[in-house]
Amino acid sequence: FVCGTIATQLCVAKRRHSAEDIIATVLAVEPLKFVYRGRIAVFAQPLLGDDRIVVVAEQRPDASDSRCHTWACHVLQAIESIHQLSVYCLALVPANPLPRGPHGSVETVTVRDLYSAGRLRPCRVLMCPQAAVADQLQLLIDDANNPTSDIDNNSDDSKSVESIEPSVSDRSSTSSSSAGPTLPCLTLTDALRWRASREPDTRLLSVCTDASSASDTDGDSSADTVDIVASCSVGEPLTAQGLLKRADRVASLIRTGLQLTAQQQALVSPIVAVAAAPGPDLLAGLFGAMLAGCVPAVMRPPAPAPSSLSAFARLVRAADCVGVVASQPVAKLLKAKSSQPNLRPPLPPLLELDKAKKVAEKAAASDSGDPNSKLASQTDPESAAYLDLCGAGSPQDDSLQTPGSSAPIGVRVTHRAAMAACQCLQTRCDLQLGRDLPACVDLYSGGMAFIVACLASVACGHHTLLMPAGALSLEPSASGAAGFLQMLAQRSVRDALCGYELLDRCCARLQPESVKQKHSLANLRSLIVLGTDRPRAELLAKFGRLLVPLGLSPTALRCSFGCRVNPCLTLPATDVDADSAAIYADARALRQDRLVPVDSDSPNAVALLQAGQPAPDARISLATPSVRGGDVGEILVRSRGNVEPLTAATAAAGLSARTGYLGVIRQVDSGPAPALFVIGAVADCLTGLSGCCSAGGGTSLRYYPADLEATVVRCHPAIVDCAVFACDSLLAVVMELSCRESDALDAVPQATTALLRDHQLVASVLIVCDPGAIPANGRGEKLRSVLRDRFLSDRLDPVYVAYNL
Repeated sequence: FVCGTIATQLCVAKRRHSAEDIIATVLAVEPLKFVYRGRIAVFAQPLLGDDRIVVVAEQRPDASDSRCHTWACHVLQAIESIHQLSVYCLALVPANPLPRGPHGSVETVTVRDLYSAGRLRPCRVLMCPQAAVADQLQLLIDDANNPTSDIDNNSDDSKSVESIEPSVSDRSSTSSSSAGPTLPCLTLTDALRWRASREPDTRLLSVCTDASSASDTDGDSSADTVDIVASCSVGEPLTAQGLLKRADRVASLIRTGLQLTAQQQALVSPIVAVAAAPGPDLLAGLFGAMLAGCVPAVMRPPAPAPSSLSAFARLVRAADCVGVVASQPVAKLLKAKSSQPNLRPPLPPLLELDKAKKVAEKAAASDSGDPNSKLASQTDPESAAYLDLCGAGSPQDDSLQTPGSSAPIGVRVTHRAAMAACQCLQTRCDLQLGRDLPACVDLYSGGMAFIVACLASVACGHHTLLMPAGALSLEPSASGAAGFLQMLAQRSVRDALCGYELLDRCCARLQPESVKQKHSLANLRSLIVLGTDRPRAELLAKFGRLLVPLGLSPTALRCSFGCRVNPCLTLPATDVDADSAAIYADARALRQDRLVPVDSDSPNAVALLQAGQPAPDARISLATPSVRGGDVGEILVRSRGNVEPLTAATAAAGLSARTGYLGVIRQVDSGPAPALFVIGAVADCLTGLSGCCSAGGGTSLRYYPADLEATVVRCHPAIVDCAVFACDSLLAVVMELSCRESDALDAVPQATTALLRDHQLVASVLIVCDPGAIPANGRGEKLRSVLRDRFLSDRLDPVYVAYNL
């Protein structure tokens, strides 16, 4: 009795099944002629230590969606009842696309290869991972990579398990820097007055733009260029005396234009929005508001689009601003009749920076002495210097749809915290008077990027060469990014700062052969990447390989870390080797808050890059995130650089502020002190997920969205971006695909299999969207909560939604 060929035998759960028998069962399901000419392919896919059954069939051309779904459900039930098998994937393709042999039979091997490569082009997919991997629910992590924790499981949540103390050299450098002539003041306004009186001709800021678009810019930043460096033009520098003169005029404009009522005068520091392009106008509005006794809130200028205007109006209302100081192009847009229907709620009084000179002369001539128009500048270092919006107000952010219903957004950064961040930057980069410091950052994202672009030059006295990172995404090519790199080579600078926007643009647009080799980056000691989350190891490695022809040192590319509590929590050290800057941890142990070092080529290795050394006088410690203890804990910081006002009680108690980020502290081989490695934000972690295949279920595991999203992006070449979120203990995956809608379903089985293979996690809902559907704030951080709300309220407009339930 011949049972069949060996090639058609499938071994699932140590039992043999014939693919011919499964095909016969599928053909016997009503309606009998649903499968077009009986063309079916059944094969096995290795997954989680066993084979999973995949069924691919051609459907009739006249089959409807409801008929296909009913037939697929009947097929799953028939195979499970007759063969005691759970089908992992059932894919339906149109008529005639499956490859056939000389005798007309379907070539199963070719179909399996197309399915594995993501080129099957199905029209309907039904995944059943929950039932197919039921035998793996008790999968245990390898004992060799899962050591028991040596921390008491009953430890308190606030118990510090590791800490980094400031070194003696940091303390000495702090005291010497604070006693020197560069930082003798306690507030930013005092520093500006001191520098304008002692060093009036000191260059503070020059805005760099693409040479091809230099004539299209507006304002003082578009003045006649005085220096052309490759494809990058450097504008007229802004001096300390010029900045103070313009800031005094803006302060008079604010005092005269904002007729504050008695209730508004009772406020300690009213908030004033500043909307201008990066350049002298922005700095004049920023320091002018400080001199007028107000708290400036720098906002991204709106675009003519209705969504951008509406988002700007909501942000002004959410920040509780009493006035808007805008440059001439922005004020013209806000006053336009066509913009008024989109500015809801209405804006507070609008003040134009171009009228500051006329108002200042009129106020000086009248000298009315009205007490309601005189506001003293803040001289207390514990007073608020500015309002950091932390990248809020993006047109894609729906969290401000109902203005006034929530508390004011943003973080009030004190003068003490801002001066401490500037001092830390001066110590790490050895900034001196007149030294050039190129920076390609987005100042509207807040944090350390805003301090570097607007405040550091006033406090330290160096010359900031600012390339606005927001303009890089508007260029059809990477000419601006290439011009910034060539500027670094021609000026032979020692240190430079940038954001991930520059790295993304260079890696996406520049090719290795397009990088000119006539300039060299060998003199660049450090290129510091400012970040607010876990360093992106893959992007940094790709960017480093791209700049190898320019002679960039492997140790030059470094990372920093800042958060809402402390914008300059860590900055990279200059004495760290490339080998010790990264560690590789086991991803399976990391989910249980344990750090297990593995080799870089391990299949479960996750690269963690060193976030740098803490700022001088800062003490960083860890707190256990759960009662079970572990190596991973929430990062706590005690420093004078914290944004909260430092009172006598808090200083005496020595309390540490919670950053909201998880990390580990580990001693590196060549470092003199333990190093900090940031893993992710506590609010973004996914816990309590159902359908987990690891030991203990999903309630005891902590998944990091960055790891899951990186796995999904790698599984299929058409996936350009991804975001994950939890919805009622179910994992939802949103994928942006750059392909035709008819080819979008290839990513569904690929993403489901990749998450099961690498993370032992079932993706319950997979959502296929067009590029740009994932919202992000001004910092480029994904707004996963906004994405979840859009999906639940049916406002996402997806291409396809697959429910793997």
